[in-house]
Amino acid sequence: ANTDLQTFSGFSISSFGEDINGELYVANMSNGTIYKLSGGAPLAIGDLFVNENTLTAQQGFASYQWMLNGEVIEGATGNVYEAIESGSYTVEAFTESGCSVTSNSVDIVLVSTFEAEHIRSFSINPNPFSSRIAVVVAFNDQSDYEISIHDLSGKLISKKKIVGSAAEQVLKFDLADLNGGVYLLKISGEQGEMSRKMVKY
Repeated sequence: ANTDLQTFSGFSISSFGEDINGELYVANMSNGTIYKLSGGAPLAIGDLFVNENTLTAQQGFASYQWMLNGEVIEGATGNVYEAIESGSYTVEAFTESGCSVTSNSVDIVLVSTFEAEHIRSFSINPNPFSSRIAVVVAFNDQSDYEISIHDLSGKLISKKKIVGSAAEQVLKFDLADLNGGVYLLKISGEQGEMSRKMVKY
């Protein structure tokens, strides 16, 4: 024990110590009261490391829980996770004592076979948006396609039909009535579909 007399929050202490869990305590020399120390450096987790579709969180925590678009991914409890769908990923890391910290989000966009084979070019302008967007798309074939906008529950908000063409086509959507938040734009056809996240502010 440290018997040096020091001033601590208005009184003198005679000793301090650490328990088996790493918690720090000080003793008041005048009345024998023991106080638990709290505070110190804030708990933090570094940015997620991304290599293609593999996400890696900082090591050193007792356990982890990965989330996709704010929803828990069942069984994803290690510091490494391989994304199998597009979306916004975060991880919550836990210490042995039960404290936790959540990482910044990372957006993962996986290129599907459908997109690779059928989509020549694609963009959403602007994104994020305030009221209107323009979808610019070109295809590798002349099949029938549908461009649709959904909320995160899957509810259809708006859709337009289009015939594929190698030349870029522009489809405009007026979304001024939508509440701020995250939405999905989908391009679908007989061969499959792809989706992109949009943010309205």
